[in-house]
Amino acid sequence: SWSFSCDLACASRAHRHMLLAVHTCGKELYQPGPDLTSAIKSYQNEFIPRLHRAVTTGTPLAVSSIDVVWIWHLHKLDPTAYVEDCKKTYDQVLQAPQGASPFHFAMDGEEASREGSEAVNTSSETRFSVSCDIVASAQRQSVFLWQVMGSQYDDEDFLESAVVRYAMMLGLMRKHPHTFIVPTYDIDLMWHTHLAFPRDYEQDCLKVVGRPVRHDDSVNDRTTGSKLCLSTANTRQLFKKAYGYDWDKDGGMYNGEPPAWYWSDRASCAQFPLPARSPAELPGVFAGLSNRCCLTFASLSFVRTDDSIAAPSMQQEPIMTAGAAFGTLPPLPPPPPPVFNTYQSSPGPVWCTRPTEGHNNPV
Repeated sequence: SWSFSCDLACASRAHRHMLLAVHTCGKELYQPGPDLTSAIKSYQNEFIPRLHRAVTTGTPLAVSSIDVVWIWHLHKLDPTAYVEDCKKTYDQVLQAPQGASPFHFAMDGEEASREGSEAVNTSSETRFSVSCDIVASAQRQSVFLWQVMGSQYDDEDFLESAVVRYAMMLGLMRKHPHTFIVPTYDIDLMWHTHLAFPRDYEQDCLKVVGRPVRHDDSVNDRTTGSKLCLSTANTRQLFKKAYGYDWDKDGGMYNGEPPAWYWSDRASCAQFPLPARSPAELPGVFAGLSNRCCLTFASLSFVRTDDSIAAPSMQQEPIMTAGAAFGTLPPLPPPPPPVFNTYQSSPGPVWCTRPTEGHNNPV
């Protein structure tokens, strides 16, 4: 049996809490401008050196403002760039220290650490730079919160099911290494959450997929015949054939573009179902606990050498089911009957199975 290195279901709640804070913080962190520019500068010159010091010395990581945490999150959504940037400067991949949350930010009344509050080394020898386009990523990710605002995203069974489905997606990536696999939004939330733990993500992907897994959120054209449209239809078929479950998921499908009030009255988003507790109040999430979802590879043998587990052979086919290491998960429920031509201007899930319109993610 095997389990993810972090508790994705529980961490996803803190993830959504962070997304809501970005949306309602009063700063413009989606579009080019002084707020985003300042956040990127603080991230590169202040936060990353502090993170490196915390990781290497074992000291606590000082809490940061939401804008800086947002930039860190965006950077990690490109795992290739993040790993390369970290290794170029520090020769290691930087992750939140043990017991710390990658989604934690300074709450009301909590002082965020900034330059001047502590000495930070920004000499030319250790200056950190970001190689990916953070501004473009911020623009693309501006609508992700809208897609995961439904009440089901705070339901424990739904989230645990999403973790299983995410593992199934990784299984497809292993079996079809040259195929563009498309996630639904419940799967994509777990994928983004996993990416927030870059060392764990890299290690888990090597164990499950047998290679590093890139993340591309730039494929968003949903017109007929597009890459996203065709890949959606293909993923749907591969998922059903491999696991016997439908790829489509009630609450996990494309919810349309956000309505005007999503942008003009951002504070109103806080009225919709989202985690009521702050990340710091979620017990045990970031204490290195294994996920309650334990995956059993029924026909996939791992080779144990000493205390490590070698990556499985690429020729073998993984079959993943819910395990019982931390409690047996309920079986994945069958999807509801398809709803065609269902679009909503108000919050709520839209479930549609028309593959020609690419109603899925990845954003």
